Amino acid sequence: MRKHFVVLLLIAFTASFSTSAQVAIDTERIPPEYDSNDLYRRAAASRFVVVGTVVKTEGVSKRLSQSDIERMMRPTPSGTTSVSLDGVFGGSLYAIDVENTVCRQADFGPSARHINNTIQSISIFVPRDEPMFTGGHQREILVVGERYLLFLTPSPEEVRHKWIESFQLDPKRDYYRTEELSRGIVPLRHSQGTSMQGPSVLERLTQLCQALRPAELAAKLEAVRILARSDDPVLRREAIEAEAALLAQTQPPK
Repeated sequence: MRKHFVVLLLIAFTASFSTSAQVAIDTERIPPEYDSNDLYRRAAASRFVVVGTVVKTEGVSKRLSQSDIERMMRPTPSGTTSVSLDGVFGGSLYAIDVENTVCRQADFGPSARHINNTIQSISIFVPRDEPMFTGGHQREILVVGERYLLFLTPSPEEVRHKWIESFQLDPKRDYYRTEELSRGIVPLRHSQGTSMQGPSVLERLTQLCQALRPAELAAKLEAVRILARSDDPVLRREAIEAEAALLAQTQPPK
């Protein structure tokens, strides 16, 4: 009976968490003026950078063992039993429809074979047992219906297996996080056209990644050197860094 009560309470809390996440107000946790900083470094550290829309979010619960249930049921001084949900809930699972792949990590090397892999959807899983801030970056929060530029990093294989086992996630899917957590999420709710403030982060990143898209080193270097002569100081800076990184990768090890 106690076990059934705990499971029902868990289901109710999970449903409540999912609903509250959907109606959360999205705020820009990173000031927009910082979104164009370190574009090359952040993109190179990401498996993919995509534009996508969040189509679903749900709270995921932890698979309960008997020891979990016993730990949750805590006796009180009055002789009754209280229920503690600490450490029980898994996290937030976000489903994103991808409209465009802006960058691929495979293109950032000195040579790359063309890969015609079209990404149509991705899943982001954010565990709730992590601290709200890690390394100065806030844990990811996404809102259903919103459109984002996402710097995606895959979860390590051992972490993915642990999540699948602990939270009954789909073993056929990959689960991503965003590079530097909230830093890897750029809201795209407003017009992304050129404004009085200059090109948007999406426009800049698209140009940078297109320059790195050719398979051969010579073509990559030619394209980033053209960007290095851009009137846009951000593109110039990022193109110079991209050229230096390409040349460094071609040097023989010391």
